[in-house]
Order: sequence, then structure tokens, then C-alpha cells
Amino acid sequence: MVHLSAMEPQKETALAKFTDTSRLFCVTRTSKYLALALFVALPFLGGYVGYMNAPENVVEVERIVIQTVLEKDSQEIMTAVSQEEPALAVEKSTTTLWIVETKFGTKFLAEPNDFYQSSSYVSVSELELINFNYLIKDSQQSVSSENIFFVTARDTQNQSHFITVDTAQKDFSVVSIVPSAATEYTPGFSLSPAESKARLFFSACENCEPFIVDTAIIDVQTGAMDFIETNIMFEWFDGTYRYKLVPQNCEQYYGSAHDIPPSEAYEACKVTMEEVNWMVSSE
Repeated sequence: MVHLSAMEPQKETALAKFTDTSRLFCVTRTSKYLALALFVALPFLGGYVGYMNAPENVVEVERIVIQTVLEKDSQEIMTAVSQEEPALAVEKSTTTLWIVETKFGTKFLAEPNDFYQSSSYVSVSELELINFNYLIKDSQQSVSSENIFFVTARDTQNQSHFITVDTAQKDFSVVSIVPSAATEYTPGFSLSPAESKARLFFSACENCEPFIVDTAIIDVQTGAMDFIETNIMFEWFDGTYRYKLVPQNCEQYYGSAHDIPPSEAYEACKVTMEEVNWMVSSE
């Protein structure tokens, strides 16, 4: 038989062991501070790790969304513009020109005028051009194509232009003419055999005997111009041109765009000009 007093030390030892072990589960001041620190720090730590590990996915999603929006917006804009296009259309003007045929079989373009319906001309036909806002000075039909006409004209700002008109297509192209320092009037012209260049005659007045005060060669495609001497004997030569300077007392016979009637003085000047050397263009 065991005495009760002998069992008391064993109870105390077991109670002591239980008490020591249970301290791990107790709430202490240190555990409170540790829990508070983790509560505050872990959300920031988790956000940082998520941001560093998934940047590519975020950018890729944004690009897809932006591209979709832009494509949708561009389609809506194009649809709106196409719907408003009739309201935004530029107002067009129509100009009527006459194609006049002479008794010599040549044709030229001119503004409508009852004068061209006289017996001096064979026929007149109409040509309508869109936005042709020019006043014609001179015109000449192409040798290579009956539908092409070359024209010198001035616009509403009194600027001179060299114009190619296609009567079949009812269209035209324009190159600007460099103004002459000697006169403000729109020049007449004569074409080279290849119709790639033209000689411009700048006259001293609009509706008077056209004595030339300035001359130039123009490229009918690019508008490049080269001013040359005025009192010259001129001719197209070997794809370019050449000229002779006119001596004194002969200027009146070589300073006009018209044909010179025969005379003794003119014949004498022709003999003199035979002795003058040609000057060939370097173009």
C-alpha cells in the first residue's frame, strides 16, 4: 500500500511541466509587437513581390486594350468623315473655252468671243474645264497630239503661267513663269520642235504691236527658265537653241514676234547677220 504523501511530489512535477510548456501559447508583450509588425509589413511585402514578378503581363494587357480602342476610334472617325464628305466638298467652278480652227488648219484655245464666229475661222467647239481660273494670252496646238494645247495665261493675282491642256481628258497642268523685270505682261511663246521647251516673248504692252522687251527659254515640264538676250536672231538647234546678237540699225527687224516684210534695209541686215557667229546654249 502506497502512502498518499509519497504521491504529492509526482503531482507537483507534472504540474510544473505543464506550466512551462503552456508559456509558448501565452500572449506576451513581445508577441503583441511581433504580430503588429507582421500585420503592417506583410501587405507591403506582398505588393512588392507581386509587382516585381508580373510587370510583363500588365503591360501586355494594356497594349491590347489600347490597340482595340484606337482601331475602334479610327473606324468611327473614318465613318464620320465619309458621312460628312459631301458637306465638306470644295466648291468647283466651270470655265468654258472655245477651240477655234483657222482657215490654215491650225487650232487654238481662247475665251468665248463672237469675233471667232466670223468668216475668218472655220469652226468653233466648246471645252469645259474645272477650276480653270486663268485669262489666256497665247495658245498653240501640239504637233504630236491634236488633244494637247500649250497656253500662256495669267491668274487672278496677275501671275503668268505656262499651261498644258488636255481637251480629251478635260484636264490641265500648270507651271509658273518667272516674271520679267522689264514688263508685267503675260508673254507669248513659240515651241521647240520636240515641244519640251518654249521661247517666251515678253512684250511692252498688252494690246499693241508686240515689240519684245525680254525673252526667256522655259522647260514646259519643270518651269525652269533661262533669260536670254532680246535683240537676237534665234533658232532651235540640235535639241537646244542658238542665237546671234543683232548689230545696230537692225534691231527693228529682229525685235518683233511677227514676220518681217521684205525690204532693202532688211535684206542688208540679213547679209550683215551672216557674218555674225552663232552662240549655242550649254543646256
